[in-house]
Amino acid sequence: MITAKKILVVDDEEDITFLIHEGLKRNGFDIYSFADPKLALSNFRVNFYDLLLIDIKMPVMDGFEFYQNIRKQDKTVKVCFLSALEKPDEELLTRNEFKSEPYFIQKPIRIVDLVKKINEILSC
Repeated sequence: MITAKKILVVDDEEDITFLIHEGLKRNGFDIYSFADPKLALSNFRVNFYDLLLIDIKMPVMDGFEFYQNIRKQDKTVKVCFLSALEKPDEELLTRNEFKSEPYFIQKPIRIVDLVKKINEILSC
């Protein structure tokens, strides 16, 4: 029996969160989504998720801060940052804590392309 991959989606734009949630759910993933990063952090379960999809630009707590809090709890979960920027901030990418996380997806992205990227990440 194959278990659906569990993905946590954190994006403050509720319409984007909803579209990603529904699109990935229709493609066989088990999705947990939050529009509030603090709520997502308080509900985070160690060794539960296969992948985290985290928006970079969010009020109250940005994606990098969220990532740093997650890494204090779970050092092995795969993480992919979402960004509307064409290229993430180079200065942030050169910081040691992000060197092991090469996964960035530019928004907007079609669900079919997101599913393909997720499958690539999960197969690594």
